[in-house]
Amino acid sequence: MATIRISKGPRTKVFIDEQHIKTIPLKYASVFKKKHITNNLKKRLTREERFNLEVSIWEVKLKKEHPYAYDLIKRSFPNYVRNVSTPHSRYYELVYKNKMSTKVGVDLYRLSLNTTEINRNY
Repeated sequence: MATIRISKGPRTKVFIDEQHIKTIPLKYASVFKKKHITNNLKKRLTREERFNLEVSIWEVKLKKEHPYAYDLIKRSFPNYVRNVSTPHSRYYELVYKNKMSTKVGVDLYRLSLNTTEINRNY
């Protein structure tokens, strides 16, 4: 089984079995897991990896602030982010594979690879 070690210094590096795999920002060090690595060839984070790490940070925050809402999505994986337009506002929703959705900020919408737009009349 591979062991993950994260060195926290000026540049936060991720090592798997003592081999340098990724260089990540310090804010991702607390939530980084092996599931976040999708491309072993690049040392820098790809857009998909950065999106998954941002979702993980958001889920940790949701778990602390709204534990019951977190229980509904904890076993699912994010599917896409949708832009919801109403006559008076615009907001963004992160939609999971189990069809649950939660409101998120514009930063996750910009990082997402899969986006959709819908209009609501209410």
